[in-house]
Amino acid sequence: MSTHVPLSSNHKLQTVSGIKISYVSSSKVVLEKGERDFPTDASVLAVLFIFQNPKSLAEGIEALNGWTKNKIEWIQLTQKIQELYDRGFLVDPEYAGALLTQVAPGSFEGPEVHLRMLNDKMRCQVFQKAIQETVQSGDLVLDIGTGTGILAAMAAQAGANRVIAIERVSAMAKKAEMVFGKNKLDSTIEVFEGNASQLELKEKADVILAEIIGNDPLEENILTTVMDAVNRLLKPEGKIIPHTLKLFALPLTIPSEVLERHFFTENHIQNWKNWYQLDFSSLSEPLDHPSHILHNPASTQNWNFLSEPILLAELLLKKTKGSDLEVKTQFEVKKTGLLNGLMICFEAVLSPSVTLSTLPEKVSPGNHWISKICLPNTSLKVNQGDTFDLTYRYDADQGSRIEVHSTK
Repeated sequence: MSTHVPLSSNHKLQTVSGIKISYVSSSKVVLEKGERDFPTDASVLAVLFIFQNPKSLAEGIEALNGWTKNKIEWIQLTQKIQELYDRGFLVDPEYAGALLTQVAPGSFEGPEVHLRMLNDKMRCQVFQKAIQETVQSGDLVLDIGTGTGILAAMAAQAGANRVIAIERVSAMAKKAEMVFGKNKLDSTIEVFEGNASQLELKEKADVILAEIIGNDPLEENILTTVMDAVNRLLKPEGKIIPHTLKLFALPLTIPSEVLERHFFTENHIQNWKNWYQLDFSSLSEPLDHPSHILHNPASTQNWNFLSEPILLAELLLKKTKGSDLEVKTQFEVKKTGLLNGLMICFEAVLSPSVTLSTLPEKVSPGNHWISKICLPNTSLKVNQGDTFDLTYRYDADQGSRIEVHSTK
């Protein structure tokens, strides 16, 4: 999940104490604090250094000028300030010295994500139906990433003899345990605090629940996590919910009012001049833009979709090998317009009669997933009947990427 609390120019920030920094390469690091970790670019270390002592957002942005070589680097680092705050590595100064002070908004440690998932009534109900269709009396069920424990509780109610609820976030593991006790399910459900890869079983499971589908569908490591669980923890005839994950791309026109939230405009530049007494008019010159934006597909039904959904991959989770993907395909434009985005959606086949979809024409109004929309380097004017080559790539470092080229 990727949500945030917007920062104002006078908002005071400070780097939280006790961050562990691990170098993955000369340009990549992993920041760790308590149960949270953040793989990112080594350039964020400049931001953490600048905010060693309390500074306002405006002061920090100004200080970044001395740490960057060009506008693009400066823009990327200013964006990292918000991200570091969202993830709890920059905090309000009164919390900076605490060991575990501020839960990052949108992280799995705090209530926000879990509220959104529980309030996504369609998600919960379709999983419940699939669990009722799949779980048999006497089954051993594993729930990977149990969170509040709702799916584990549904499995127990469906007749499972034993459920192991796996949760790596300590605070959530304890909360789930309380939920099970409150509902008199603690004799059936046991909580395993840690990653699924750390679990050892004498008896293999009949069913695995794996609702670890991210906004960028594969970003929560569903492929590697399920592959390990299938190999070590599931009976040969065992079942997985979901058992199939389909990935789609939708070429579309992003409305101008949405794009304005992600690109430099005259209005932005005037606001910044008023706030910071600095002239940022040079930013209106052409430069590299973000590789993607995020948007809830439930609010895109009225957008201009330029083709039918393009199937990128159909992943049978019980048979998946590896986590990286590269797919090449073609698509035909069905509607004339401006191609300035490609939205990635998924359909998860949960059981024979149950499918969960984030495709705009199928998604529920209460959907909590925020789809990744890849942005091409150049917007393309397209006409009905035009054909394009499309390459989709996924890897853990960069997530999903899409390239399109005219076949002409």
